[in-house]
Amino acid sequence: MMVMSDKNAVQPGNPTIAGLALLNALKEADLDHVDALEKRCFDSPWPRDAYARELHNPFSFYKAIRSTEAGKTAGLAPILAYGGCHVLGEDAHIMTVAAHPDYRRCGLAEWIMLALLTDAVERAAAAVHLEARESNRAAIGLYEKLGFEQVGLRRNYYPATRTSPREDAILMTSFNPGPSEQLYEQRDAAARRAQMKLQHATAREKR
Repeated sequence: MMVMSDKNAVQPGNPTIAGLALLNALKEADLDHVDALEKRCFDSPWPRDAYARELHNPFSFYKAIRSTEAGKTAGLAPILAYGGCHVLGEDAHIMTVAAHPDYRRCGLAEWIMLALLTDAVERAAAAVHLEARESNRAAIGLYEKLGFEQVGLRRNYYPATRTSPREDAILMTSFNPGPSEQLYEQRDAAARRAQMKLQHATAREKR
């Protein structure tokens, strides 16, 4: 599969894998799509203005996996996944990760997570932290695959909603996210896998 440079990328050596989707910065113009997707993905969604503030936070960065023109032609949603990270000194915190529920088995969460880890390390983070719902075994499994360890429990962290009770958060940390060169390779490998799965998913829908 051809590798092309992303004109929106800030860092050199941060290629976009050509195909149905590409990775670049989340923008204010995306927030209507993010707001709709947030409400599909989470029982307690962030309000739109929270993302608007975060995009102007100098300590935070947000990424999106979006459909290319080929992806839109194939029927993919405009925003397929997004995530954000806050970096202060040597500590980074994954603020949110979401993958479109229609394409959850396409490896988008792994791709966006590796993109966040890559940029966090580029910004000198030595440890990366996050929280996960205790019941979200799929997310916890992905984070463990990426080198995160369970380091604690925060009782009743997630509030009760109409569809779910209050829930504890598993606290997880990656103490050695890895050299940026290795993360670049892992991110781009995840991108290639996701592209193939998206192609297969859209081909099935056309049958």
